[in-house]
Amino acid sequence: MGPRPPTTRPLEEVKAEKEMLQSEVARGKRKLTATSLFELEREYKAALRPLESERTTIQRLETAFKKLDEGCKRRINRLTAVCRHCQQNWSLRFNNMLTHKGHAGHLDFDTMSKELSVTVHLDATHSDVEVAPSDLRSLSGGEKSFVSLALMLALWPVAESPFRCMDEFDVFMDDIYRKKAFDLLMENCRYCKNGQYIIFTPLSYKIQSSPDLKVHMLKPVKGQTTMDRASHPTQ
Repeated sequence: MGPRPPTTRPLEEVKAEKEMLQSEVARGKRKLTATSLFELEREYKAALRPLESERTTIQRLETAFKKLDEGCKRRINRLTAVCRHCQQNWSLRFNNMLTHKGHAGHLDFDTMSKELSVTVHLDATHSDVEVAPSDLRSLSGGEKSFVSLALMLALWPVAESPFRCMDEFDVFMDDIYRKKAFDLLMENCRYCKNGQYIIFTPLSYKIQSSPDLKVHMLKPVKGQTTMDRASHPTQ
């Protein structure tokens, strides 16, 4: 038992609180006695069933998320590899175009900043001699035009189109550059047979029409005494 705790409350109030607590204890005993162990186990299992179902759902979702994450990583890696392959292919095509005039070059793609850097080496005919890259701003008009043509031809496969038009691509070129550029352009037009290529030029070319090349000469406009041949090949 122990010593009686000191209190200043009246005896009647203490007896009333004691009777209330005893009543609650008796009610709890009756409730515990009335509930069998079987019923307690049934209630426990009923409460546990939704928990197990949610755990199973969470596990399935975690497994699916893991597979999706792995699939996304694989796709990103494959996309990166495809982009790298395409960029290397375009750079090789650009260099191949330049070799028709004894030049060399490559393309650098910065996918993060979305920038394209063009490097050109003039007079790179000797593979054993390292040639410093040329500043594109210092190139002559014909050299710039030829480099622009090479870049355009290298990137043509990026976006397919049934029609491609070029206007006065050779006006800044000398005769040597013009001949190389025109031969290179005709070679690529004949190689890509799924489109029509229309080329306008105010200069004269000694070429004849063929089954895949139509040459048209425009009439002089009013006030102009002469008008050189303008050609457009079609395929």
